[in-house]
Amino acid sequence: MAKSRVHIESLRIRLPRSMRQQASAVGRSIAHDVASHIATATSGRTGSTRIVELSAGRVNNADRAGELAAKKVSGVLNDRNRK
Repeated sequence: MAKSRVHIESLRIRLPRSMRQQASAVGRSIAHDVASHIATATSGRTGSTRIVELSAGRVNNADRAGELAAKKVSGVLNDRNRK
């Protein structure tokens, strides 16, 4: 079984003020989506990858925050794997 380590030092997502009460739920959703996209993007690869800083931009919908962040992370990982 191949092992791959991915370390994201900083992931920045701007949420509207109206989502402050939902911050914990949004954080769990983002973490789950990012983890599943990382697993897909690094399947079958070995080694370690470090992402120093990544910005997912501004999010207006709490349901799409995790999806947007996950797509940004998997895009960076796929770009690095092609080299």
